[in-house]
Amino acid sequence: LPNKEILFVHELARRFPDSNGNLVILRGTIQDITNRKKAEQEIEEKNKTLAKINEISLELASLSHKTDINEYISAKLMSITSAIYVGINHYNKDTHQLEFISANTQNKIINKVNELLGGKLKDLKYDVSDEMYKEISSEVVGRRNTIHEASFGAISKTTSSLIHRLFKIDYVVGMAFVVEGELLGTAIMVMSKGTPAVSMDLL
Repeated sequence: LPNKEILFVHELARRFPDSNGNLVILRGTIQDITNRKKAEQEIEEKNKTLAKINEISLELASLSHKTDINEYISAKLMSITSAIYVGINHYNKDTHQLEFISANTQNKIINKVNELLGGKLKDLKYDVSDEMYKEISSEVVGRRNTIHEASFGAISKTTSSLIHRLFKIDYVVGMAFVVEGELLGTAIMVMSKGTPAVSMDLL
C-alpha cells in the first residue's frame, strides 16, 4: 500500500480452461484477514512474554544468596530488551536521590560516557522531588526520548545529545523498582536505532 501498511489476504480461486487446456477465466474471492492476523500475532507475542516471565521467575527462585542481584537484573534486562546500556540506580530516601550503582554495557561505551561526564559516572546522582517520586512510583515503566529526560536533568542536554549521536540512540526506557508503594531504585535501558520495540508487558 502507498502508506507502507501491510495487508494480509486469503485467496480462493478456480480455473476455467478452454478445450485445449488454456486458461480462459479465473474466478475467485479475496478476503482481507489483516485484523485476524494481527490478533494472532498479538496472542503469540503475549504467549512469548508469559513464557519469559515464567522463566525469569524460576531463575529468581533458584538464585544463590551470593548472587549480585543488581548484576543479575541488569544482565537480564539487557537480554530481554537488547539495550546497548542498562544502568541500575538505588533510591536513597534520606537524601531523596537516585544514586548510580552499576551498569551493564560494552567497555567502550562506559569509557566514553565516563569521559563525557568528566569521570563522574560512578558519582552520578539524580535529585528526586516529591512530584517526581510520585511520577516514578506510579508509572513504573516509561519511555523517554533522551538520556537528559531519563536522568531528570542530571545529564545535561549537550552531553545527552553527544551520547545520542555517538551511539545512534533512539530512545530510553526507564523502570522503577517499587515494593508496597516504596521506591527502591530504578533501571535505565538505552535503546539504539533499529532495535526491535521493547515489550512493555514483559517489563
